[in-house]
Order: sequence, then C-alpha cells, then structure tokens
Amino acid sequence: MDKTVSVITTKIPHHSRHSGYELLINYLHNVEIKHVDRGHASNSLSLAVERILRRFTASKWYQWDGVLGDLFAVKKMQRPDSIVHFLYGDSTIGLIPYIHEYLPGKLVLSIHATPKDLEEVIQFPHMLKNVDAFILLGENQKAFFLNYGISEEKLHVIPHGVDLDFFKPIEFKPIQNELQVLLVGNWRRNFSLYQKVIKNSEELHVTFHVVTQEFNHHYFRGLEHVKLYSGISDESLRAMYQFSDVLLMGLTDAVANNVILEAAACGLPILCEKVGAVTDYFDDSEVHYFEPNNAEQVLSQLKMISKDRTLLEPKAEKALKRVAEYEWHHIGKKTEDIYKSL
Repeated sequence: MDKTVSVITTKIPHHSRHSGYELLINYLHNVEIKHVDRGHASNSLSLAVERILRRFTASKWYQWDGVLGDLFAVKKMQRPDSIVHFLYGDSTIGLIPYIHEYLPGKLVLSIHATPKDLEEVIQFPHMLKNVDAFILLGENQKAFFLNYGISEEKLHVIPHGVDLDFFKPIEFKPIQNELQVLLVGNWRRNFSLYQKVIKNSEELHVTFHVVTQEFNHHYFRGLEHVKLYSGISDESLRAMYQFSDVLLMGLTDAVANNVILEAAACGLPILCEKVGAVTDYFDDSEVHYFEPNNAEQVLSQLKMISKDRTLLEPKAEKALKRVAEYEWHHIGKKTEDIYKSL
C-alpha cells in the first residue's frame, strides 16, 4: 500500500503511554500520520474562529484540533486515490462532510462515543451520509447511524486494542489478608454504585484502591477502607492490575473500555456492570457480570471472593486467552483491510 492513506490522531490527556486508541498508528503500515494537539485554540482570534465554526460542524466536541484536521484533510483529499482517517472522528469531525462531494478522496471516521453521547454530540447527523466508512468499537453504536439512513455497508465494527507487550500477568501473586479491590477510570463510571458498595462493605475485610482523576475524589472522601490515586505511572497502574484480587467496574454506559482490556491482559478477575457493549469483548464465561446498579450482587460476590480468592480464576484465565484477539497487530490488520476495500 503506497502512502495514499493519511491518519489524523491526537493524544487523550488521561491515557497512559500504553493505553488509548491512538496506539493504533504504531500498527498501520506505510501511512502518513498527522498529530494534532487536543484542545481549544491558544489565542483569542483563533478561539473566536473555532467557536463560530462549531455552530456548523458535525460534532459539538469540535475544537482547534478539529480545525487543523479539517485543513489537513482538505489538502489530502484532493487526490482521487487518497484516504483520510480521523482516529477520533466523533470529537474532531467538523466541516469536511459538507465539502466531501467536491473532494475525490475517501473519508473514514473511528467512532468512540456511547449511543447516548452520540445523540448529544453529533449535531448534524445528516452530514455523516457523506462519510465513506465508519469504524465502530461496539455493536451498540450501529443503531444511531442506521436511524439516520446511513448504509450498513459503511459500518465496520473493529474492537479496541490492547498493548499485550506491556500489560501481562505476573508469575506469582502473593495473597494478602484483606481483599484488594481495584477501581479505575473517570468517564462514564457509576460512582453512586461505588459509594453504595463501599459504604456497605464494613463486614468484609477489603481495601478499595481507586485510580481516578482528582476531580472525582470527592465521591470517596470520608469513606473507610479507600485509597485514592491519581497521576500514577504506567508501571504503577500495571502493578495494581497484577497484584489486586479483583477489578470492580461500574459503568453508566460503555462501548470500548481500556481498563477492562488491560485488567484481563494482566490476568485480573473482573466484576463488571452489564451495560453497553462490554459483552462484545468478553462473555459471561470470561467476566463476572452483574445487573445495572445492583450493589447487592456486587457485595455478595465480594463476600464469596474474600472467602475463596480462586473463585473467579477460571473466568480470568479464559479472559486472558480471549484478550489475545485484541492485540494491536490484529486491530491494525483489520483497519488496513478497510482502507483496501475503499
């Protein structure tokens, strides 16, 4: 494949060096990479331009990186054999769909937002009919596009990847007196569920390790048996996956989820709220799912795990085998197949 494919990417600030969809660029061959810094314009004039343009853009999340992405795409898509792929299509797609009919190149968008967010973020859905291919990260995203008349032939579900060279199990995990429960993440987390579980776990010998940005720490202040972390290193996060007894994942909605993939890759058993597209990635034999907002189910399961730390090991072993399907090399190959089909 010659360099007719250009990929526009950014770095999500809270993602580590080994997490995030932008890692895909390391597994695409012979493509041109355009990095744009996520965020608003740095001066008042540019910020005014950004705000005016956002009134007309496909995405309400459009910022200055979207302006730069649009300008780059216009230049590249003038070639008939060109393909431009926005890795964060739902947040950076702006004006290109308006003028795509005058540009002979092809346009590809990867979509990350949950169905609820898509309804809020995409302010002019009809503009998306001009996009040539969408890469979705979960089956639950399809309905949004189909509802707006976008052909199913344009919708390609390719899962999120995980860095298996970095996230891996340790050979021996020491058993601690208290059950070590890990909570990780900021976006679309069910903090009210977490509070209920922690407040009602007095009889359990458990410590909750919570990795989240500081603006979420207020959910946990005053709660006992909680340790709060933010801004930790990649290696520290990996060690927490490796040495914890179970990951507790409460979600209000979900498509792909870095944390679940990374925990599975480290061999950590997972208790996960059954919402969104999480079951696309792991089934009930690999992850222990609980019904939405059911703190009682979580507490019952934690009680059983505290008595028998090996209870969820069979599921964790199956999840560890399954996660090999999400190794970035495989995801890169599937993405390149989309380019070839165009």
